[in-house]
Amino acid sequence: MTKILQKWYIGLIILPIIINLLTSLFDFPVLLKNWNFTVIGTLIIIVAILIYEYHLLKNENKILRITPKESDKKIIRKLLDILDINMFQDKICEQSCWYGYEKEAIHKTIKFCEKTQLIKYKTSDEKLNILIQDLRNAIKEFEEQATKILYSDNESSYSPDKKTEFNVNRTKEIYPIVDQKSGIAFKKLELLLSYLKQRNYFE
Repeated sequence: MTKILQKWYIGLIILPIIINLLTSLFDFPVLLKNWNFTVIGTLIIIVAILIYEYHLLKNENKILRITPKESDKKIIRKLLDILDINMFQDKICEQSCWYGYEKEAIHKTIKFCEKTQLIKYKTSDEKLNILIQDLRNAIKEFEEQATKILYSDNESSYSPDKKTEFNVNRTKEIYPIVDQKSGIAFKKLELLLSYLKQRNYFE
């Protein structure tokens, strides 16, 4: 409403011109005698102005909602760097738990889950926060299943223990579940990336 009132000063400029034009086209004494026409005409003009201003404000608000904040862009870029989406896809989501995972890739998922719990990594975009937490929850479910059969037997990777028949059978039972969980996590990542592209977070 304030913006609309601020624009009324334009009327002070164009009002004399309009009066001159209307005077030459209409019989003003007749209009002034019939206040019904005058009130109706005034209301029509006011309503038209309000509708026009409403649509302008609506379009401005729509643009503001779509345009992400720079601070939110920095947060999501930092989180994606921590996770390393290329490594996550290549070394975890496209890798079967039967063969184990690189430690670096697993450590990145753990760090990602830790960071997404901190307040400083919360954005002002509620939808984005939900998608981030959905991905975090999916990764946590993957990790919980993977830790049941993965062991650190060298400096570079976590692998299932296949030295005994019991452990082999246990691995055969659990590794498909782990693979399924990593697949779900990847789908959550795809949803997140799709949202980021739609909302121009990478620009």
